[in-house]
Amino acid sequence: MTKQERHRAIKLIIVSKEVRTQEELAAELHKRGVRVTQATLSRDLAELGVSRLHTENGLKYVIAQNGSQAAMRNLAGFEILRVESNDTMVVIKTLAGHAHAVGAYLDGVDNKDILGTIAGDDTILVIPSAQSKTKTVQKYIQQLLA
Repeated sequence: MTKQERHRAIKLIIVSKEVRTQEELAAELHKRGVRVTQATLSRDLAELGVSRLHTENGLKYVIAQNGSQAAMRNLAGFEILRVESNDTMVVIKTLAGHAHAVGAYLDGVDNKDILGTIAGDDTILVIPSAQSKTKTVQKYIQQLLA
């Protein structure tokens, strides 16, 4: 299955069912013959501009109608617990299992001060383009959350 086909399947599931967690979404994809890792699913959700919306029944995934940047900003703001830095690196702590989506979002943002990210399960290492840009990158990430 191609990435486009997987994205289509994700959109169809989110539009047709109330999906609350990545585990539920992965199970629905599995029913359709799509096997996907949690990391790939996180990246797919980030690329599609999927966010979690509070409803009377709890949180559920929704696809943004007016652009993925605003949706991902909301999603990233919900998932990020704190942003810290030292002299050379910025570290972001997220909810467990959410670092890949936030990392993918930051990798997609057009900011020349961010060289790239490395994401684990709940931690993202953000690599500034230069040591002198570390505090600037930290402030930029914190502003994205405001």
